[in-house]
Amino acid sequence: LSNVTTKITQLKSKEYHLDSILKSYNLSINNSFQQTLLQKVTEFSKKEKLQIIQFNEPHVFVANDTNTLTYSFELKGNFISLLKMVNYLGNLQLGELISINFVKRKNYRTNRNYLTCKVLLQKVSG
Repeated sequence: LSNVTTKITQLKSKEYHLDSILKSYNLSINNSFQQTLLQKVTEFSKKEKLQIIQFNEPHVFVANDTNTLTYSFELKGNFISLLKMVNYLGNLQLGELISINFVKRKNYRTNRNYLTCKVLLQKVSG
């Protein structure tokens, strides 16, 4: 009991430090992982002038008391910007990038080609 006040002070300072780290990454305890991922993808897309075509609900796979969530989304833009997005997601370390698929498509109305990138990001939770 003699060390209770020092322990409380240490824990409060540790909590303050961890909250500052979360704030620096624009993460919040109230936000879900999916909201955080969508926020990060949207911010980067605006900066690099990419279009988010799809952002699907996560696929959940349960095995041996572990949940594996797979998030899939599709982006449209130029090749360099799409590669920057993939690199950005890899550096964030929000999960494991398990698949990246580039597809060249054609808009027959305008007779122009464009590039899409489908990304699968997997996160394991206990």
